Amino acid sequence: MPALDSLSQFKVDKENLPTGIEIFGEGSVGGKSKGLIFVSHLMDEGRETLCDYPEMLKIPESTVVATSVFDRFIQLNGLVDIVGLIYDKEITDEEMNVEFLTGDFPPETHDQLLKFLERKELPLVVRSSSILEDRPEHSFAGIYQSVFITNKGPLSKRIAELEMAIRIVYASTYGPDARTYSERIARVWQAEKMAILIQDVIGSHHDDGLYYPFFAGVAFSKNYYPWSERIRVEEGLCRIVAGLGTRAVGRFNATVFSPSHPELRPQGMTVDDIVSSAQGTIDALDYEDEVMKSVALSAVQDHNEDIYMLSQTLRERSYFMETGKFFAPDEELVLTFKPVLSSSRYLPLVPFMKSLLQNLERVIGAPIDIEFAFDQRYGDGDEGDGGFYLVQVRPLGRKAEHKPVTIPSNVPEEKVLLRSKGVLGNGVLKGISSIVWVPHRKYDFTKGYEIAREVGRINDMFEGMVYILIGPGRWATTNPELGIPVNYSEISNAAVVVELSHERFSPELSYGTHFFADMEASNMLYIPLFLEKGDYLNEEFLEGKESKVESKWVKVIEVPQGLNVYVDGESRTGFIHF
Repeated sequence: MPALDSLSQFKVDKENLPTGIEIFGEGSVGGKSKGLIFVSHLMDEGRETLCDYPEMLKIPESTVVATSVFDRFIQLNGLVDIVGLIYDKEITDEEMNVEFLTGDFPPETHDQLLKFLERKELPLVVRSSSILEDRPEHSFAGIYQSVFITNKGPLSKRIAELEMAIRIVYASTYGPDARTYSERIARVWQAEKMAILIQDVIGSHHDDGLYYPFFAGVAFSKNYYPWSERIRVEEGLCRIVAGLGTRAVGRFNATVFSPSHPELRPQGMTVDDIVSSAQGTIDALDYEDEVMKSVALSAVQDHNEDIYMLSQTLRERSYFMETGKFFAPDEELVLTFKPVLSSSRYLPLVPFMKSLLQNLERVIGAPIDIEFAFDQRYGDGDEGDGGFYLVQVRPLGRKAEHKPVTIPSNVPEEKVLLRSKGVLGNGVLKGISSIVWVPHRKYDFTKGYEIAREVGRINDMFEGMVYILIGPGRWATTNPELGIPVNYSEISNAAVVVELSHERFSPELSYGTHFFADMEASNMLYIPLFLEKGDYLNEEFLEGKESKVESKWVKVIEVPQGLNVYVDGESRTGFIHF
């Protein structure tokens, strides 16, 4: 048995692997796989040391394709020169992707994957597990691809889909987000290597042809951005959604809570606050169309008899009632998760999470973050092998500096650019002379992707410089109806990211998403603006300034005297003046 004193000292022994884990190839398994293997060893020694209700804790069957296969793939397909050309900007990302996505696998790896699929019938997810990805000083969360496959049909079709999924993850090693992020944190791209983590997708088949877990999410043993004086940093934070966990790490509505005070909602406690921030759509695998899709809760509730355990019924748009086990088809359900957060009647979720986060931090030797999925009937048949499945364990990214911030009190109102009472983070930036603004009253979501690409082109103009980014709704969402669907590389030079609530567009508490992890690791400051709640934006100033670029959708405003930015995490106040 390898030494298990802490994750930082742990060495993976390929001859002594824990239950349910196998490795193809030699070399590194990457950070993501290392954390999972470490915890799997601890679980084999005794789950009761990791959490209350140890019978709930499990890890999905996991297969690691080590970095030697990545190296062979690169060499076999002559991709070393291709990677050099993309970093020298002599070829496009599309040209690079063609080379990666048409590459051949080493014959021995192809044979191993064939044998692997012969015993696999459930859907699979192919995840990145890079060398750089899970270093605690940097996030890399969401920078690389993950690919879900239904694993359905003849073996020839399934092996083609699995190998294509691996190629997609390999290509993302050198994609625009990865290149930009590595440059921003001063990491040498040549040092990167990619291992692959293939896992069963935790979930159940439903009679509407969908496959998904009961709920999934992310959790952190430290909460560096508490939203109430009653919540302490060391009490942790959870972010959960019904269905696949893609909505927990993306820019979508989710339920955020502290295990110490699960009743305190960061979005607010009124019925309107809860309804407007509640998850209304779940992500699932469609077995008929063999794709991942988003499905409205109103369509799902007819086929998921257990959804009442995550819901409350909204009456007259003004109050909640308990949802009964036999709820009416037209009942308006809201995913508040209150039934499993307020008691252990259905599931001891809160005490389980509290003990798991505390104990994992203790045994790993550092604050941690996890990704998980829970399902009652995962596996074959009605009984299955349900439980709480850890799908990722890693050290939590670097804690932001929390020095006291003093908001200036003597600034004339006409010199104020914005004022917010709901920030996340902490810090002061002075002398920023540029604003990139997408005017919210002109934003057309049908042109969302076009606008995002325009923002990206303007971002490239700021190489070696910084700016304040302001726009409607959620930056980096995948849905243009919620905000502007940029990629990380398209806003990488922003020092401050401002999300403005306007009509149907609304920011959301982004802590726990890959987007927020990238911002934090890149030292960006985040300011949501809710004008309807009393926040302020000096639109007269923004409208009155000429743009320095010609664009239908985006203005670039120069402020020669400079802008000073204050974000006070303790009072959750954001303030910018010139």
